[in-house]
Amino acid sequence: MSHKPPEKTIYPKYLSSVNLKLPIQHHLFTGDELAILNSAAVILARKCMETHGETLPKPPQQAQSGPLNRMERRYGLVDMAVASAHGYHLGTRDPRKVTQKSWKLTPEQRVILTGSTPDGKTSKNIRRFKGRSIPDGGCWRVAEKEIAVDGSQYGESDSARNLDSKAFQDSQKDPRVTAIFSAWSACMKGRGFAYPDPFAPAADARFQGDSETKEEVKVAINDVRCKEKVNLVGTWYSVEKSKQESLIKRNSRTIEQAASSKKSQLAKARRIIGRTP
Repeated sequence: MSHKPPEKTIYPKYLSSVNLKLPIQHHLFTGDELAILNSAAVILARKCMETHGETLPKPPQQAQSGPLNRMERRYGLVDMAVASAHGYHLGTRDPRKVTQKSWKLTPEQRVILTGSTPDGKTSKNIRRFKGRSIPDGGCWRVAEKEIAVDGSQYGESDSARNLDSKAFQDSQKDPRVTAIFSAWSACMKGRGFAYPDPFAPAADARFQGDSETKEEVKVAINDVRCKEKVNLVGTWYSVEKSKQESLIKRNSRTIEQAASSKKSQLAKARRIIGRTP
């Protein structure tokens, strides 16, 4: 009697991760969604501060810094164009080159906005400042409560974010992923570079300067080529996606709450922005 050999698992060949999205991440906030939320919060906080005899200047426009989204460097560097141009740096988005502007607030504005002392140290007891009453947590907390109704957490759910993180950590221990790590490492060794895992090159002490180096670019190019050769992203993404789906089933209540809260907060924020002159 013959036995049919088990079918080999075929993983999709995802050569870029920036446009991928994992299941739990649908219930977290993108950068653009957080910007909508915070724009609405600024409007509400300004209104609150006016009732307490203070103005609130517009926050500064910040330059984009870091990865485009949660996935761009989740599995390490995977973009050959970026590798060739910047190595493990991020060009104009590299945090080592971007200077963020501070929100210029007077001590009075800062206290009423945050409910904290002028030097930024938090205090639960500051309810009055220079004769003015201050709402608990300041006007920013007032804004958060108006957007996140029913006592839900403002912004994305910590619990859902923790599940997203757990899936990522668990995926790295999965035999299918560790096997791919080994294959990638062997590929890199064959090209003259010794690294134990795909995160090691970016952490190389030689590549931590403000700008990329020729050696860094050389390593980065080979890193991406080896990832493509062993299908690291396709395999790792598929494994992590499966783990996230399992976590969603086991934590359905948490995910439902995160999804509902996100939908409600964004709807409220868009209404606030829409009705603002």
